[in-house]
Amino acid sequence: MSGFDFGNMPTAAGGATTIGDQVEADGLNIQSTITGMDWSGAFRNAAVSRANREQVQFTRVDDAFEELSKAITDGHTSMSHISESLKTGADGWEETGYDVAEDWTVTDRYNYALAESMYKDDDAALELLANMKSVRANNAATATSQLQRLAVEFDEADTKCAAAIGTASSSISTLTPLESALGGGVADQIGEKLRNGEQLSDFERRVLEAGTNLDPDELDALKNGKSATMTQGEFDFIKEIVGDLDGLSMEEIIKLGAGAHHNEIQNNLANATQLLGIPNLSTSNGDRGGMAALPENVRKVLTTNPVDDSGTIYSHFPDSMSFVDFVAAGDQNARYGSDVNRGLLKQSSEISGAHDTFSPGSLDTIDEVLNTAMKVGGSDRIAAHDFITGENMDVTCDNGGKYNAGIHLNNISEYEWTDFSGLHTVFDTIGQDVGSSNPFYAEMSRENASSLAHYLGSPGDMGTNDDVGITNPELARIYANALSPYIGDFTGIDATSTGAPTYGADRLDPGELENIFRSLNTDGEAAATMNSEAYKWQNLMALQYGVTDQAHFSELAGILSQAMTDGNSQAVNHLSETDLAERTASYDSKMTLFSTVKDLTGLLPVGSEAGIAMQQPLADAIFGEAPVLEDVSKQGNDPNWVAQLNDPNIRDFYELEGYMAAHPEFGHTAEFGTPPMPPEWFVDGKLDWNTVNSEKHKNAFDDWVGRMNSDWEDGFDKGTQAPDWPTDSIDGSKPENPNAPARQPR
Repeated sequence: MSGFDFGNMPTAAGGATTIGDQVEADGLNIQSTITGMDWSGAFRNAAVSRANREQVQFTRVDDAFEELSKAITDGHTSMSHISESLKTGADGWEETGYDVAEDWTVTDRYNYALAESMYKDDDAALELLANMKSVRANNAATATSQLQRLAVEFDEADTKCAAAIGTASSSISTLTPLESALGGGVADQIGEKLRNGEQLSDFERRVLEAGTNLDPDELDALKNGKSATMTQGEFDFIKEIVGDLDGLSMEEIIKLGAGAHHNEIQNNLANATQLLGIPNLSTSNGDRGGMAALPENVRKVLTTNPVDDSGTIYSHFPDSMSFVDFVAAGDQNARYGSDVNRGLLKQSSEISGAHDTFSPGSLDTIDEVLNTAMKVGGSDRIAAHDFITGENMDVTCDNGGKYNAGIHLNNISEYEWTDFSGLHTVFDTIGQDVGSSNPFYAEMSRENASSLAHYLGSPGDMGTNDDVGITNPELARIYANALSPYIGDFTGIDATSTGAPTYGADRLDPGELENIFRSLNTDGEAAATMNSEAYKWQNLMALQYGVTDQAHFSELAGILSQAMTDGNSQAVNHLSETDLAERTASYDSKMTLFSTVKDLTGLLPVGSEAGIAMQQPLADAIFGEAPVLEDVSKQGNDPNWVAQLNDPNIRDFYELEGYMAAHPEFGHTAEFGTPPMPPEWFVDGKLDWNTVNSEKHKNAFDDWVGRMNSDWEDGFDKGTQAPDWPTDSIDGSKPENPNAPARQPR
């Protein structure tokens, strides 16, 4: 019965009292310091008011510690008294020949069998033994009842003490949240234990978890491109935790926290590294995150050019591999504008640019590292935006270097990727965030689209982008899905025009627009995406011309039609001239039929608000039931199909649809020197495409339109003849390379 030990309880109670007294003293000291200062005015009044409020809070904390001390002391007093009675009683019964079991049952251990055998012939002695046995049995029953009652009382006292301690502890936790423990000191303690291979206590792990995550308000601000302010203690904590990684190799870092909680600790450390790399995270004292705040070994991995002057990857590439694994263990909620992710994307591009030097045996490893790095870095929307546009990226260059978006996009386009999931992460949000209800996301989308369009449109990079659909067909599709929603913006359509879903991306020169079609049409599926969207935009421009009578719609339709036709023609010629027969055959086999990719029945861009019902027969007329070529896989960039998309009869029909929507009487009376349209051209009051396009009426319809449509044709022809590189460009010359563009993305 020596299991009772309450020796530590008085010490614990005294400790709680000491902490409470110190908290109260600190509060009084702060209050007296503020109120005793020789100053006046509104700022003093505010400071005194705050000091008084904080003193109340300090007093509450002191009270909570006093309650904790009282709970421990009361429990100790009660349980000590009961336990002493239990031990004394049990010892007494055991000394008089009884056994006391763990459940406090008392039994007589006298050996009656032996005594009875010794006095078997002595009746008087046997009678005495029988009486003694009865008395001791009654004693055992009484003792059992007494001891078990005391045991119940002890259990009740223990439960009461535990509840009181729990209540007091809960009050302390509420008044002094875990975050209040954050600071450089505790971080240094945790970091030292990790470096020494020691296990963290439960409390230390909870502090590490709390210190490497942001609250919802901070996350929301960073997510939307705004600044977030941390307490000095919170900032010092992550700076010290990450600083403790300095001097370690990346291989050593990914082993920190070995044991049952390794994944949890690695997650916390990765989050801390990401957070410390966020320039928009700061304190009221002026401390700020970013590349400069990160330890030297992390900065080296993120900024030192991984490729030497000969184009070969440096020997420290294994450190890059380990670092990618390390940051991949972190959470998405730590990736909002971190220089860590800017560096990951830039370094991945640098390494992919050295692809010609890779040994065959290293390709799988390098592919995996690059793809993981692109997924981690690209999951940070802000970092992906800066990688594409070049904004805020100079911090990723060492020795005062300047980041160049064009060079790094070239590296991406040239590398023969085997896994495109990382590239999808980087670029897919461009198309996903078109016209987003989140203004910040919408802004990043249009800036990304503008930068990517200027890059793909640059003549200086056609040596790379001529082959993008052959080398990386999936990348061509990624680019097409990103840019196709912005075709209206790229042509320069008036954003204020009714029904024109424009989003504010840059207007391109006709030559840039042509080069985009030329690049992306080297893949059939990407070509289908771009050409069908361009077709829809021409339809909308014709419709809007009819509705508004604004001449610029016809000219822009001509520019778009010419860029689409010429760009596709050059792409097809390039494909037919290439001597890469094997890759071309692969291209032919992998392209999918356009009808499996896009909705053939959609005749206007997504988001347009024409308010006019489009007729299904138009879709049948354009796309038909059978493909133009025997090899349907090339439908997306087949010149005959592209010519059908540019059919002027379709545009004329849309123009009339738009004009008649604005002028319901049009066509039923003599107009522009023409007689009224024949009644049979109308079905249910609407001009009917099947009828006017039939053999019987087609020529008459063409003649009728031709007599009244000269203004549209003049504008359209002007657009088709527009110079590729207008003399009113910013510097009057075409940009030879996006590394020195004639215009920068907005």
